[in-house]
Amino acid sequence: MATVSGQHSVYKIAGVSVYFPCKPYPSQFSMMDKIIKGIERGQNCLLESPTGSGKSLAMLCSALGWQAEQIAKKEKEDEQDALDNLTRESCCCQCHQELPKPMKPSPPVHEAVPFTPPTDKVNIDKDDGDEDDDFKDNNTSYRTPTLHKDLKKLRKHVSISYEDDYTPVKQGDNSTVVKQGGNSTTCCGDAVQEQTVTEANDCGCCWKNTAPRTRVPKIYFGTRTHKQVSQIVRELKKTAYHDVRMTILGSREYTCIHPAVSRSSNKNEGCAELLKGPGCRNYDRTKRMESQRTIKTMGLDSAWDLEDLVGLCKTATACPYFLSRGLKAQSELIICPYNYLIDPLIRDSMELNLKDQIMILDEAHNIEDSSREAASQTVHLETLEKMIRDIDTLVELNVKVGDHLKLKNMAVSLIDFINRNSLNLEQKDFEQSSKIWSGFDIVAQLESIDMGPKDFPELISALARVSEPVDDEMKQRMGHDGKLPNSAMSCIEQIFLVCKNMYQNDMKFVEDYRVSLLKSTTYSNIATNGKWLNPKQRRGHRVPVVTYTLNFWCMSPAVAFSSLSDCRCIVLSSGTLSPMTSFQSELGLPFPIQLEASHVIKDNQVWVGAVL
Repeated sequence: MATVSGQHSVYKIAGVSVYFPCKPYPSQFSMMDKIIKGIERGQNCLLESPTGSGKSLAMLCSALGWQAEQIAKKEKEDEQDALDNLTRESCCCQCHQELPKPMKPSPPVHEAVPFTPPTDKVNIDKDDGDEDDDFKDNNTSYRTPTLHKDLKKLRKHVSISYEDDYTPVKQGDNSTVVKQGGNSTTCCGDAVQEQTVTEANDCGCCWKNTAPRTRVPKIYFGTRTHKQVSQIVRELKKTAYHDVRMTILGSREYTCIHPAVSRSSNKNEGCAELLKGPGCRNYDRTKRMESQRTIKTMGLDSAWDLEDLVGLCKTATACPYFLSRGLKAQSELIICPYNYLIDPLIRDSMELNLKDQIMILDEAHNIEDSSREAASQTVHLETLEKMIRDIDTLVELNVKVGDHLKLKNMAVSLIDFINRNSLNLEQKDFEQSSKIWSGFDIVAQLESIDMGPKDFPELISALARVSEPVDDEMKQRMGHDGKLPNSAMSCIEQIFLVCKNMYQNDMKFVEDYRVSLLKSTTYSNIATNGKWLNPKQRRGHRVPVVTYTLNFWCMSPAVAFSSLSDCRCIVLSSGTLSPMTSFQSELGLPFPIQLEASHVIKDNQVWVGAVL
């Protein structure tokens, strides 16, 4: 049943109130019902609905509607906790006072110390040699009735507990006995004579809520390309959730506004060099804007696109790339291309933790290819040679020599492997020749160059130590930051990712990999400065350039996609996911909730004709 709230209708779907900007199609109702049940139960969803049936709008409204109710529930719990704490602080019953520590058994004392009423302001002192913490001075001052007329209202009488009244604590009993004498402090109107810590926690006057706390997961909405992000933002603007705290993650290709770096061919390398060297003023001014409240006051108070953020940062002279990353900690909705979520290297570099979070992938019919690409890597011979030179520089500066030499030996072994097998390649065509290894042949080849399963943990430890920052004093002394360049670190991480995938779970995925050594021949022009008489050759002379690449090809999408198993819920949606049985088996994760929605166009609205 729907109710109208402003310009949006409210529908109760699977127990959740969902605001929808229009009357939903039956397929949209089905999608929203499946998504809410999947999120609530922590189960993955595989949803197929025809193109043009409003999948994106249904996914946004259902997920954000469920999240909004979780936020409201958490706010109520926080208010109740604040009220409980206030009540507990104001409660004067003995069970909510400071409970004494367990007393050590001591020899009984048969002589009672008589009580003498105070005649003036006195401090009750104890023997410093007494080891019993319960009877040590708490520095409390007492005044006579002549000095405080209302003393009787505050304290009706004074009593003393004798050591003869001590009840020993049984061995193995961790509860602490609180002994009260005379008219003790009351708890909820009843006198407390003897009470344990466990009983004090169960006191009815200030009941402590031990129910599990509500946790509000973030929603990661993945699109196939950067351009499709704009389509999702347009759909979000139509909803009642347009003011949700959000951010959009994008690459430097779309977000860099630095005058020099934005025009460079490799913006990632240019940005890294700039931050290591003179610094970037745009980056320095980003810290003051990394708040959802700040960007809302500056104009981004509703659903915004990446271009809107870039325009705002140009005005404020801030960096859109780092600002979008800094906003994700306070965001409830994070939109990005879904290779940011699937590729483990990109996921780590963007500092995305998907554990117990909600991941929605729109247009997910290409998710298999994206997963294979995320687990596949390519290493160039020139990159390995450059990495060795970079490591030699740090070794000469005496920076973590042992760990850097281990990484250097790995690179040298890979180069020797390429050179040794380059003479036995099979010619595929005129410009390419290759050799391929599969399965456990790959492991045997890696073991021969000390990169097998037994050697891999030591290499991982060396990389971890190399990645640790160098102290400022050493940086000043060396004139170097003590770190490998991003290109070298990226190459090492690519190699280690493949090894990790093959060696994990008792080499479960080793048969899903192929390793190819590829020799390619390309041609480049060399300028001749017009010395040739032939006019056709004056522009340059073509010479062959040979390149070697070591390719690690992943044949199964489950290798990369199975690493997302710790998400609370994964929702895959597209117009073409059938057959679903084979689709989910390829991904390696279960999808208990599935939907194959029918088309939204009725049969009486279809006309078919032929022109003869």
